[in-house]
Amino acid sequence: MSTEEQHTNDSNEPQVNEQQKGGSKKTFITGALVGAAIGSAAAILTTPKSGKDLRGEIATGYESTTQKSKDTLQGLKESSTESVSKLKEKVGNWRTEKQEEIAGSLRDSAEKVAATLEDDTSEETDEESEDQSDEETEEETEETEETEEETDSEEESEEEEEDGSDDNKKE
Repeated sequence: MSTEEQHTNDSNEPQVNEQQKGGSKKTFITGALVGAAIGSAAAILTTPKSGKDLRGEIATGYESTTQKSKDTLQGLKESSTESVSKLKEKVGNWRTEKQEEIAGSLRDSAEKVAATLEDDTSEETDEESEDQSDEETEEETEETEETEEETDSEEESEEEEEDGSDDNKKE
């Protein structure tokens, strides 16, 4: 056997022992009850007594063993009920914690998405404002140029009129 196989086997042995320990309580209780019943029966049957006394002791032993079994069974029921209640409580607490974690995570994600959308919207609004400002500036520049051209045209017309009237005066 290689050292790897030995290591694997060694690591499996504690797991088997732990599994055996988990079931050992039930096994022990069952063994104790069966052993008590067999021991009682053997003791009663081997002692020299009359048939009437022997039947009385067997009945008493049977009742005693039956009562002990009922008490043990009741104790196991109570113990298991208590264990199940604790387990349900732990599961409920775990579930609540996980739901809160998930809800918090979802809230954080939603806030991040909302912030991203707000940033994108504000950037688009800024770009639109810049585009509108650029368009307004271009329109104003065009209007100013048109106004200047009109003013220049008017001035030229006035100059021509003045030149024309000066020419008329000279004639």
